[in-house]
Amino acid sequence: MAPETIASKGNTTLALNQNQIGEEIRKMVREVQNVIYIREGKCIILLQKFDWNLESLLEDYENAGHLREYFQSHGVCRQEILVIDNGECSICCDEVSVMGFECEHFACSQCWKQYLNINIDKPRIGCIDPECLYVVCADSLRELGGDVEVQSQVIRNDFVDRSPNIVWCPSKDCQLAVKSDSFDTVECRCGLLFCFRCRLDPHAPATCIQVRNWEKRDDFGVTADEKSFGWIIRNTKECPKCMSPIEKQGGCDHMRCRKCYYEFCWHCGGWWLLHDGGCRQIDVRESWLGNRSNKRSSQYFSNLYKVHLEKLESEKLLRDKYPQSQDVINVLIRSRKTLMYSIIYESNFYGTGSREFKAKQWELETAVDALFTVMRRKHTKNKTKEYSGRQKMWRRGTTHEGFFGLLQKR
Repeated sequence: MAPETIASKGNTTLALNQNQIGEEIRKMVREVQNVIYIREGKCIILLQKFDWNLESLLEDYENAGHLREYFQSHGVCRQEILVIDNGECSICCDEVSVMGFECEHFACSQCWKQYLNINIDKPRIGCIDPECLYVVCADSLRELGGDVEVQSQVIRNDFVDRSPNIVWCPSKDCQLAVKSDSFDTVECRCGLLFCFRCRLDPHAPATCIQVRNWEKRDDFGVTADEKSFGWIIRNTKECPKCMSPIEKQGGCDHMRCRKCYYEFCWHCGGWWLLHDGGCRQIDVRESWLGNRSNKRSSQYFSNLYKVHLEKLESEKLLRDKYPQSQDVINVLIRSRKTLMYSIIYESNFYGTGSREFKAKQWELETAVDALFTVMRRKHTKNKTKEYSGRQKMWRRGTTHEGFFGLLQKR
């Protein structure tokens, strides 16, 4: 079964089940096998060593010297499992039939099974000797009595967790992964819309970092310790993929997350492999935070956000009141959220926003409030107005999609 392509503007989005994730891995393995003639399980060991980056692996292999030393240093044992009928187990010291690799670290079948069961949740299970570099591949795992199915699931999880263009759907009832060539809002086959970077509710036009910083602010729109907050903004950021906190301690802007191994630009958060030259993005927020007089404007944005938040809560109640108008209500709620996140976006560029941006923002707010007013009236008597209001909002181009088009020109 081929992955299902989900309709999306300007990018391709695929929903992947467990089997399809496995096929994505096998495609990558076949690419490796076109160059390196080893089994699938050993290819996976190499790919994991290079964080599932095919280009990095093949480039490194081209520069390899002695192949035996190369494979050994990367955890790959090219020989099959060795069996000695009358040997001594290096773990329990019993004189029984033992198994091991060319490293000659032998153990009995019972000790191997116990060792593999303890470490089965690791994507790379090393040799039974903790000082050894070799990694147990899938074929060897099966012969040694390990649970291949569990290990395969762990490997699939590791593949998705480290992939720059595949993420798990955040819905607790969904087991799918989403593959996309966009880092913006995506939709899973289950119907959930979410931000590809942080896997939270879509928050465009605000960035993930802007939303995180907004949530750190207090009820008045400023932090309890402005100096400390300013230091955080200047010196720490979240990984754009897994949102783990990262501190920059000098050096260039090429960052690499220690948790998910995602490589990105410190300034703009973009994927480093797609980053061409030095980043030209100016950190307007840092200079703006340095001006303490802007605390009042910060409070203004905070109060404005709260007004829309209260309206959003009222609009959500319409779902139970008018179950036959879910499409209209969903447009209303999504557009309201876009307004809220546009406030967060604007607060980061206070004083530099264009008139066109403000005009489009006002148009969207006017249309959303008008549709909300129509929906609050008695549904049976105002059905025509309800749908005409919806069409009017679309015609004027003031839905969240139209708003995004403007921001791309900004």
